[in-house]
Amino acid sequence: MKGNKVLLSVLLFTSLAWGQEGKMLSKAIGFAGGLISGSGFSYRKIDEKGGYQINGGLVGWNRNETLPAESALWYSDYVVTEYAWNMYINGNVGVNLYKTLRKAEKSTLYLLCGSAIYIDAEEETSRKHQYGQYISPEKNTWDTNLQVNAGAGFGFEYHITENIHLALEWPLTLSIGGETDFQIIMYIPQGGIHYYFE
Repeated sequence: MKGNKVLLSVLLFTSLAWGQEGKMLSKAIGFAGGLISGSGFSYRKIDEKGGYQINGGLVGWNRNETLPAESALWYSDYVVTEYAWNMYINGNVGVNLYKTLRKAEKSTLYLLCGSAIYIDAEEETSRKHQYGQYISPEKNTWDTNLQVNAGAGFGFEYHITENIHLALEWPLTLSIGGETDFQIIMYIPQGGIHYYFE
């Protein structure tokens, strides 16, 4: 335990000392999340004039649901469809462009615009039954939803150290698509944390 504290102190001191070099860093990797930025790993480049950010993520899991046994079906005069969900995948990719308004020693103020695409895909198994017994074979299908977000606004990046920056952004966002093709226009904040390496 004591060795971990010493190692953490050395790493912190090294990063703080490295942050005092005074060179202007503009390229970073990190994590970001938002409707127009995308959510996940990101690469960011921003300098005195402006820059861009590319962001994306992918998650998925297996639900392992199964259709009920025929003995568990309830009796119905109507045709009923049973569903079981197997696999769920969510992915996104986003690109933001920046125009720097002011770059100070500990902060950066900028305008931004961008767009992100979110995709949800779900594999489901279905089978119809009537009078307490199945009347059709199992059917596997993928249900896919696509959502496109675009927007523009302003952002603020605070330099925690010279290498570690925290970004908070406030874009006006237009969202189209999804399960109901619902459209929304509103201010939705987003943010990220990045390590500047060059």
